[in-house]
Amino acid sequence: MSGLVRLFSRKGESRKTKDDLEQLKRRTHGLIRLFRRQKFLLVGGHGTGKSSLINSISYTVNRCKNDYAAFEEVAEVGAGNQPRTCAYRRFSAAKGMYSDLEEEEKKEAPEFFDMMGLPNRQHCIPLLRGLVEGKLGAFGDRDEELACWGVIYVINAQDSEQQDQVLVQGLHDMQRILDAEKKGMRVFVAITKSDVLKPTKKEKTLQKIFNYMTEQLNIRKGRVKCMANFTDDDMLPDGTMDPTVDFEKRLSVVNALTEFLKPSHCPEWAQTKKSAGAS
Repeated sequence: MSGLVRLFSRKGESRKTKDDLEQLKRRTHGLIRLFRRQKFLLVGGHGTGKSSLINSISYTVNRCKNDYAAFEEVAEVGAGNQPRTCAYRRFSAAKGMYSDLEEEEKKEAPEFFDMMGLPNRQHCIPLLRGLVEGKLGAFGDRDEELACWGVIYVINAQDSEQQDQVLVQGLHDMQRILDAEKKGMRVFVAITKSDVLKPTKKEKTLQKIFNYMTEQLNIRKGRVKCMANFTDDDMLPDGTMDPTVDFEKRLSVVNALTEFLKPSHCPEWAQTKKSAGAS
């Protein structure tokens, strides 16, 4: 069974052992230690879960610091043909994304730019081109020398199961993004909603996406990850998160984001650290 499938192969449990929860907290603390002001552009079609991904990251990080952290919709979520994102929106500690972090941690926390779905080329393509060409000012970034950019291409596994064309529609735009890879920019893939796939089709669907991204688009294998999104449907009547999904979803977010934040994926930052150590 592939690693992508194995993550969601166990059924949700009503309770996790204390050791499990402590291990997850330690791994999340390890994730926070990787924060180096990285910046990520989220691209993908309407309804793929880009905004939900931001909310899930916010909740997962805050839960590490506060066991009673509530799930909040930092990024307003749209659905299908009624997207809520216009052009792009910037999410950071300053925008309330990491409310439970220490002030010093907030300064290093990554920022995410939630872009309008790829089908809207009028707004999307100029922004993508600006990023690829190094014109970071297009995103209101005044601190370019500290920016460690990455692109996260978001794929909805549930839609790709029903429509083979989902993987093809973003090809043209993805090639533009991949041009940036030649300049050292990191390109990742986040597969969302894989946790709701039918068990009989999950492995085949995820393997198809994985093969397409790694073989056709030449994305490195370690950069294709499943990330489960939290939604309002996961909430219990008392406002707390359903424990049957809370642990596994947070774990998937931590695993994927840890890979995306690795210093080895950001040569400029790694070189800066090496020079600082030498001095």
